[in-house]
Order: sequence, then structure tokens, then C-alpha cells
Amino acid sequence: MSSDLKAVLKERLDKNYDDFLAQLQSKTVSELIVMAPEIVAAQQCHEELLDACDEDDIQFLLQFDDPLELVRGYWEAEITGYSHSDEMGHMLWEIRDREMYDREQLAQPSLPAVQGKKSKKKEGHSHER
Repeated sequence: MSSDLKAVLKERLDKNYDDFLAQLQSKTVSELIVMAPEIVAAQQCHEELLDACDEDDIQFLLQFDDPLELVRGYWEAEITGYSHSDEMGHMLWEIRDREMYDREQLAQPSLPAVQGKKSKKKEGHSHER
């Protein structure tokens, strides 16, 4: 029974997502930019919600005509409703660390030049034999 209900929920989520995308067609670029968090939330819920559901979740969501809209609203609040400054601070630290590493690598002598010198020495030795 669970796989049948899961298939029904998948069909409903797909239809809800198609309807959502159809509504976006009439929006201006400015309206779409403002709606970006809502669009991302709808996309993530459409792609990942079904895998997160157990049998009880599936039965609960099937009570709604538009379970995607229901969950999307909560998910949007979850991803936009708090400060991301700690994550951004960590991201900036990683970017700085990577940039410093890249600069250090560029400042070091290139490896092929060192290998080229070793190759010539080896060739010289092989000719001496």
C-alpha cells in the first residue's frame, strides 16, 4: 500500500510543481527576482520531499490538494527566516584559505622545470655508460 500512496503523492507533487511553473510564465523579470526564494523552495521541495516522507507523512500530505504549496511555505520560511552570517563567515574563511593556497602554489617553482633538469641528468648518465 505504501508504494501506491507514494506514487499518488509523487503524481500530485508533479502536478503541483507544473502548475507552479505555469504561474511563473506570466511574471515579469522583476517579479521573478523577488520570488527567487519561493522558487528555490518549490524546486527543493519538489525534488527532495518525497524521499523525506515516511508512510505517515505521505498519508498526511495526501489530505491536501496542493501539498507542495503547503510544504513550500514552511520550507521557504526555514531557509530565509534566520541569519546566515555564521555560514557566510565560514564560507569567506574557506575562500580566503583557498586563495592563499593558490597564491602560494603560484609562487613556488614549477614542478615540470625541476623534472626537466632531472631528466637531462638521467639522459647524461645513460650516455656515459
